[in-house]
Amino acid sequence: MKTSFYILFALFSICYAVTANEDEEDFGSGEIDEWSWEGPEENLINEDLQERISGGKNVSIHKYPFMASVLVNGTLKGGASILNKKWLITGAFPTSSAEHESQLTVRVGSSSSYEGGQLCQVKKIVRHPKQRGYDNDVALLRLERPLKFDPHHVRPIKIGAKPPRTNAKVLFTSFGWYKDNSTTKDSSQSNAMGVLKETHFKFLAFKDCAPYYLENLTFSKRCFCTQTTNATSVEAKDFGSPLVYGKKVIGHFSGKPCGKPKPAVFVDITKLKAWIYQTMRKYSSME
Repeated sequence: MKTSFYILFALFSICYAVTANEDEEDFGSGEIDEWSWEGPEENLINEDLQERISGGKNVSIHKYPFMASVLVNGTLKGGASILNKKWLITGAFPTSSAEHESQLTVRVGSSSSYEGGQLCQVKKIVRHPKQRGYDNDVALLRLERPLKFDPHHVRPIKIGAKPPRTNAKVLFTSFGWYKDNSTTKDSSQSNAMGVLKETHFKFLAFKDCAPYYLENLTFSKRCFCTQTTNATSVEAKDFGSPLVYGKKVIGHFSGKPCGKPKPAVFVDITKLKAWIYQTMRKYSSME
């Protein structure tokens, strides 16, 4: 009887250990209970609000602890989102200038892209095999060592189930790494530090955005847009930075034609969840 009990206990322990390990590797493990954003309805958007958020507003990493900056040889290339302790998601472009994983690092837990928090070495870059232009513009970053989570600086975010309804009259939160306009004692360092900011946009579903990109064959149903104005914009250093609705990430910035009044394009990562999940499982099982 005792022998049977010990056998059952051992089997239970093994199953529990495997499940716990899988949960840790699962994308979006961990909820940010302290953080949520309730966007105002479109009828509250006015010129005063647009002026107030022009160029983005400085925010603390405490507000968005899932945010990371992507650095190639120490130079800021874009943003990323923390999915779990070992995986982050970004766009393919921020990683394109890295000839080898050893050149790529991410900084988490800091409102600055150049100091503070945890600077982590990337072990593996996995770009979507069918990436072409905007379409499937996704890259997963596997870290050499697990992140150290804490409630206020470093937390994961889940991927949303789907974007909002077509023509939803809501605001989204988009944030990236911008240059700091403040001055420092060392004038050579002025404007050199990337700081975390937030900007609000209005959502444009694929069918509403597609007419702007009829000539671009890489603009697919795995994309959507945000409506831009003269007061709100995204920049080159924002590639891969997440677009958030509610408590979940639904996309990240992929691009915007220079000098043309077209909406900014975001990759709809809610449609790529299967590939994201399978890829993380595949490479995690190899170790």
